[in-house]
Amino acid sequence: MAITPDGKLAYVVDEGNDNVTVIDTKTHSIVAIVPVEQTPVNLKISPSGKLAYVVNNNLVGTVSAIDIKTHSIIASILVGQSPSSVSFTPNGKIAYVTNLNNSVTIIDVTTHSVIATLDLQDSPNRISLTSDGKLAYVVIADGSTSVIDTKTHSVIANVPVGTGPLNNAITPDGKLVFVTNSGNNSVSVIDTKTHSVIATIIVGQTPVNLDISPDGKLIYVVNSPDRSVSVIDVKTHSVIATIQVDLPPGFVVFTPDGKLAYVTASPPF
Repeated sequence: MAITPDGKLAYVVDEGNDNVTVIDTKTHSIVAIVPVEQTPVNLKISPSGKLAYVVNNNLVGTVSAIDIKTHSIIASILVGQSPSSVSFTPNGKIAYVTNLNNSVTIIDVTTHSVIATLDLQDSPNRISLTSDGKLAYVVIADGSTSVIDTKTHSVIANVPVGTGPLNNAITPDGKLVFVTNSGNNSVSVIDTKTHSVIATIIVGQTPVNLDISPDGKLIYVVNSPDRSVSVIDVKTHSVIATIQVDLPPGFVVFTPDGKLAYVTASPPF
């Protein structure tokens, strides 16, 4: 799920129906449903708010480019096998896509074309970039996070984290990376200056995804099985509240003004 920079629209992937649902955040009503390719699992909206890139987690491996103004597909980009996440550079010119075949695809957003492919180790998952666009942090299934220099497109560090890491988020000042570890119910905190873990925070059962408030003060972590959201104080690296939700949560995202957080949830199977 992602919200446009002006806060007016929320885009939500519907993996089961192979589409993206567009929600008006003022009226909380559906304004469009955009068919994409098979098994959409992740999306990001460009910093300009003009494009959404949707990752389609199928064996062919594609990214659907959606024009936000028209809610229509304007390009389909062939990436690696079973892609899982996408992230834009702060200037919106480049997008990075992680793929199950141990690679990261680098896309020129202006032309919607692949300009490079970077080989990584065991099954890269989520990817996030620092606010200056100089570093990309990639969650790796083997229990580590790879650090990519975006200028040279090379891995400059591998940081061990917890068991079963799934997602990450970087503070607005670019100083800290928070990584959810689904295997040991924790969040690892990485110092981007030293590329080392400086704290481990125990949260709820099986933390899957997270988001940082726009002011960088709070982190919301969704814990799927126990139907909760852990609230972390970024300064103290501690859980200050736990919010119960009705169904197992999947994703969480703050509105640009930080006043609301949207949580996606699905009925248990």
